[in-house]
Amino acid sequence: NFFGKTSSIAKDASNITIYQADDWIVRVLGYDDLQPLANDPLTQPFKVQNHSWVFTGSSVSEAVNILRRVDYVVNQNEITMVAGTTNENPIPQGLVQGFNTIIVGRTDGGHGAGNTTLYRPGRSRPDIVAPDQYTSFSTPMVASAATMLHQKAMGTDATRSETMRAVLLAGATKQEFPTWDRTTTRPLDEVFGAGELNVYNSYKILEGGKFAGSTSLGSSPVGEKGWDYQSGINPLGAVYYDFDIAAGHTWTDFSMILTWNMNIIDQDPSLLVFNPMEQLANFSLDFFSSTGGILGPLLDSSLAPSANTEHIYFSNINSGRYTLRVTSNLNTDFAVAWRATAIPEPGQTALFAGVLLLLSIVVCRSRKNRCLLNSAIS
Repeated sequence: NFFGKTSSIAKDASNITIYQADDWIVRVLGYDDLQPLANDPLTQPFKVQNHSWVFTGSSVSEAVNILRRVDYVVNQNEITMVAGTTNENPIPQGLVQGFNTIIVGRTDGGHGAGNTTLYRPGRSRPDIVAPDQYTSFSTPMVASAATMLHQKAMGTDATRSETMRAVLLAGATKQEFPTWDRTTTRPLDEVFGAGELNVYNSYKILEGGKFAGSTSLGSSPVGEKGWDYQSGINPLGAVYYDFDIAAGHTWTDFSMILTWNMNIIDQDPSLLVFNPMEQLANFSLDFFSSTGGILGPLLDSSLAPSANTEHIYFSNINSGRYTLRVTSNLNTDFAVAWRATAIPEPGQTALFAGVLLLLSIVVCRSRKNRCLLNSAIS
């Protein structure tokens, strides 16, 4: 499912490295249960990693040590690391409870789901779901999609770990899940995360292009699909993105994701000693109506206190100008991604249909009732 010639999206992938899980933990991550601070993780020159395995039964200190090493590797090497949850509750200790990985469940909901319990607890898992009967199979679907998207994004900041995570989550769909919901302090659904993987939507986000956020209000509007990566943010300021929805139109399925990484700082310069310190920024995502004036009514916010993902979603939003505001308590890099579908409002749709009917009558009459009408309208 990850790189198979007939079963994956990334069927042309050719540079593949496979590890045994214990070897990866001990030799690559550098973990030694007898010397918890021994050995820096090895540099890993990979764009995408798939982890269709979990570990359970470890002590809390051992699990947190490994999770910190994983987050360090992702952040240092800009890897899109995809890992699966279990096929039953409760969620395991790892890799599910890390920050910088993308955690995958199943579309049918038959997977371990819920809040993390260690390493800054309270974050819901999984991040996204994919349609297969086991998480070991749905996880490489997401990794395969990420591989294909990396090919599209090559040479841009969209290949960074934060951006690719945002692009995949913003592309996910919710229509399959009637019970899907989020709250101001819980950005993702407790079972289905951001929704079901949709590589087409994520590809169109990349195709929409990068739109640089502005540190001042009243900037030029961004497109209905797009992304941005910022190398830093002023804790005393904000970054803004303005959206214009044309008169007579509605945006449907309007999904916005903000992501950033847990920053693990190695406090010892020696390669033989890994002494990690956690640094996690607290970002906020606020969405305003600016139709009657800049930063008018606040329509929604995402303010998860212990997560590194924020999410705002509207099934429908009417014409006008809107402003997305990103703020943080620390100067760190982050990424945003969004998508929407523009359609005529109901009254405009009826008018458009009436015009088409009138044109149809004209065509039929002019051709003596030999009506030749094409139904392919895009």
